[in-house]
Amino acid sequence: MTENEAIIEEANEIAKGRMYATKALIECQKELESYRAIGTIEEFKALKEKNEPKKVIDIKKAEYAEDIEYFGADELFGNCPHCREMVNRTWNPCSCGDCGGLIDWSE
Repeated sequence: MTENEAIIEEANEIAKGRMYATKALIECQKELESYRAIGTIEEFKALKEKNEPKKVIDIKKAEYAEDIEYFGADELFGNCPHCREMVNRTWNPCSCGDCGGLIDWSE
């Protein structure tokens, strides 16, 4: 084998190695994109937190005449512990209608 043939053969081997490395890199990129489509760890933690019931904040009985007339004097109102939106026990017995977080009305 001549020196030129050896150089050409080595260049071909280097090109093959780069081709395999490029293919492997593309596969890694595709796999990473599939994980990103699932969501980030922070998104998972936020979702998990919403799926753990938390006690309603500032629970009060109905105060306004309209609320008492519609729901009754014993109706409870409060704020969602996840998003702080107003919730009531009749419409939101176990989850917030705004954010979907699980809520607990126990005292």
